[in-house]
Amino acid sequence: MVDAPFPKDAREIYVDEKGDPIAFCPKNSLGLTDLERARFYLPNKARLDELAARAEQQTKDSGKRHGVICIDVDDRRWTWLVDMLMPGHDWDIYRARGEKPVARGIVPEALLSEVRKEMYSAADELATDRINICIFAAGGIMVVHHGDQSMKLKSD
Repeated sequence: MVDAPFPKDAREIYVDEKGDPIAFCPKNSLGLTDLERARFYLPNKARLDELAARAEQQTKDSGKRHGVICIDVDDRRWTWLVDMLMPGHDWDIYRARGEKPVARGIVPEALLSEVRKEMYSAADELATDRINICIFAAGGIMVVHHGDQSMKLKSD
């Protein structure tokens, strides 16, 4: 076990099989779960890019910011979010085909901002000039900024 106390702003704290902290990841660096989220993101990237283009158009049309959400349905930390966004969806259909169930869609950016702030503040800030794609996996959130920087709304 590491004797030094862990910084309160540590990005991640790693524990042993007993749950005792043994190491930490500093605030402004990549941790092991960040790499897991990147591995989750990459096979979904093409579909998320399509959704980001639709979210950009929806943002322009409505004047209200929208973002893209991508959730690992089997991550226990985000079950409540999947159930809120897609209540009653049968995810076992995907499992039966040997696929990993993934919830993807366009949501109001206010939801992304609130969940990021309250549940995983270590995630990067949301961009105000691009579409945000939020990956909910490995117990945390990864924010990907998508598109060009000319997407400012009049209210920004």
